[in-house]
Amino acid sequence: MAQMNISVPDGLKAWAEARVAEGRYSSTSDYIRDLMRRDQEYAEKLAVLQAEIDKGFASPDITIRDIMAEPAAKSWWRRSVSVRLPSPIFGASVISAIRCMARRRRKPISAIWTTR
Repeated sequence: MAQMNISVPDGLKAWAEARVAEGRYSSTSDYIRDLMRRDQEYAEKLAVLQAEIDKGFASPDITIRDIMAEPAAKSWWRRSVSVRLPSPIFGASVISAIRCMARRRRKPISAIWTTR
């Protein structure tokens, strides 16, 4: 195994020694190796994410309207905007608010409030 000597401020040295004293690491070298491993994994995940972003930018232009026109997106949208009443205790005020919205928009209540 290769060796490396690093210089750190006293505060960081105390921090590393405190982490070792907690018992999770056997030595400060073990702690530093773990930090470096985690940083390496993070950099690899970030590279994969950046590659996916670049692939998205290189793909043909698709608008939000095109995506929302797909059947899966339409069903998701319908499910996400429906109102569900969890209990009858506060249901009366919510129902009256929905009726008021229906009157203002001149739509039937079923168009605003869907139950499952």
